[in-house]
Amino acid sequence: MARYKTKVFRRDMRPPTAGKQTFLKKTTKKGAYAKNRKNAISTRLAPIRETKKWKDSDLALIITSSVSADYGTFVDPRTPQKVNASMGNLSPMCCNFGFHGLDKNSFLGGSRYATYLNQKVQFIFPSGENIPIEPQEAYLIHGWVLVPLNVSTITSGAIQPELVNPEFLTQYITEQVKEFYNQAEDNLDWVPKARSTIRVLGKKLIRPRTNTRSWSSANVGMGAGLDGYPSDGAVIPNSPVYNLSWTQKRKQHMFEGPSGGAAGPRPLYFESGNYLPFTIVYQPTFDTDSYEASRLSVVSDSIVYYSDM
Repeated sequence: MARYKTKVFRRDMRPPTAGKQTFLKKTTKKGAYAKNRKNAISTRLAPIRETKKWKDSDLALIITSSVSADYGTFVDPRTPQKVNASMGNLSPMCCNFGFHGLDKNSFLGGSRYATYLNQKVQFIFPSGENIPIEPQEAYLIHGWVLVPLNVSTITSGAIQPELVNPEFLTQYITEQVKEFYNQAEDNLDWVPKARSTIRVLGKKLIRPRTNTRSWSSANVGMGAGLDGYPSDGAVIPNSPVYNLSWTQKRKQHMFEGPSGGAAGPRPLYFESGNYLPFTIVYQPTFDTDSYEASRLSVVSDSIVYYSDM
């Protein structure tokens, strides 16, 4: 009977497969840049690369030019608006609404992939005798509302899809944010550190530009007269342009909302399943009895970059 010798591997010896190495399939330059390969790569990268953009000013132009009331009221944000409350809402709307079409600012299908959302905000201070004597305090705050609308045309709820327009969404965001900041004004209340309805991304104190100089005698000392009151020629420089940004990187499912009626150009689509970006002007020392001419004015515009492929 023959004996079979069993080979024993020591620890200092390499395993039998140690010398064998596997490689990926070799692809030549001609194969890597073939037409079907390039088309496949372009299709997979399409949601990541934004190909379209849509601004608040574009949305306001369509709504204001329509004679139908289904779209609600949405004033062009580039027009100076007075902040007539302790909390003014400047939330971007372009990321939540859109229209079907073949234009560069429209989308096709039932969804779009949003990549970035940017907003520019600038404040205009009162001038002359309208400058307040008392110190003023105002903040620019932006972030996310963590309570989405969750309104769709598939399920029926308390909110009807045909009622969702920029005016309605602005009121909805105001109610969600106001709940926290009204509680913060009460010095004897315990404000929770963990907010379940909003997530603040940034808070900036609103100030005039300090790098501007005027050699007019009426503007010396910010325009204060001999009696301590602002003179007629007093001018406070505008604030710098504040740049706000939200990183989206998400797919937005769009639902049909207000149709615009017979006179409307086309149905307005809205997105309701994700977090809502918000921007507010918070003035804790706001005086409701002050003159409207002595209040802050604000201009802004927002833009969202997206792809609908």
